[in-house]
Amino acid sequence: LPMALGALVLLHIALVIRQGIAPRPSDLETDGVPVWTSSPTYGAYYKGAYAKAKRSGVRFWPDIIGKDAIVSVAIIAILVALGVFAGAGLDAPADPTDTAYVPLPEWYFLPFYQLLKLVPGALESAVAVGIPAALILVLLLLPLFDRRSKRSLSHRPVALGSLAFVLVSCALLLGAALRGRIPNEPVGNGAPLTLAARTGRSLFKQQQCGACHAVTGKVDAAAIAPDLSAVGLRHSAGWMHSFMESPAAFHPGTIMPAFGPPTLSHSEIEELAQYLASMRGADGRIGTPDVHDTFPPIPGATNK
Repeated sequence: LPMALGALVLLHIALVIRQGIAPRPSDLETDGVPVWTSSPTYGAYYKGAYAKAKRSGVRFWPDIIGKDAIVSVAIIAILVALGVFAGAGLDAPADPTDTAYVPLPEWYFLPFYQLLKLVPGALESAVAVGIPAALILVLLLLPLFDRRSKRSLSHRPVALGSLAFVLVSCALLLGAALRGRIPNEPVGNGAPLTLAARTGRSLFKQQQCGACHAVTGKVDAAAIAPDLSAVGLRHSAGWMHSFMESPAAFHPGTIMPAFGPPTLSHSEIEELAQYLASMRGADGRIGTPDVHDTFPPIPGATNK
């Protein structure tokens, strides 16, 4: 990758030396400019306007280079000062046993990350590959199919509208993604819910689990099933995941339905389990859970 970037920089410098630095759009959009760059008279017009712009412009060396150097040094100084005095906000060390951790991309990828949440799973691969490829292809082919001589956005309503649409869409998607990253209200043990647990809470409501189970002392109807307000102190998320997939394997004759596929996917059941594991009682106990989980025997398995 560094060699590829270096090659692109060298190609850019070679094109600048061969073609010259592009002047400001206003220097080439004077009265009498041909509408299309393919016009027979555009070549002579461009050479005359470009020569005039170079004579009246600022020297690249040492004026422009000097300004670039000053700005570059100032930016580096700001970054060094931020690193020394503000530091970097680092998360806790990675814990491979933490199944509640949900990795998220950096902020500049969040709009695309949010977009993938809005498309059906069958189209996720097509969108993930197709949209970036289409945008890159359009930018690469733009000089070939758009040959108008005026570059200013004030003369290009289609380009201006397309740019505004992309920027507004990215801003809305970024805002939606950032709202999803903000921790929600504490539940049970007083700790903010993780993203997986918040999704599990939504699933808990969608599946109307509160019609049978009490949570934090509240129940939608007469409680006919165990109180889950402190279930996180009694069972692990792994045990609850297995139980929700097949309750009858743990308690034959139970009235609780199985939520395994196709009712819910494995990831959805895990999100539900993470939400229930966060429940530590209405009084906010944060003690170590007293878990003694017992799993049913696997059919056909033998002890050795």
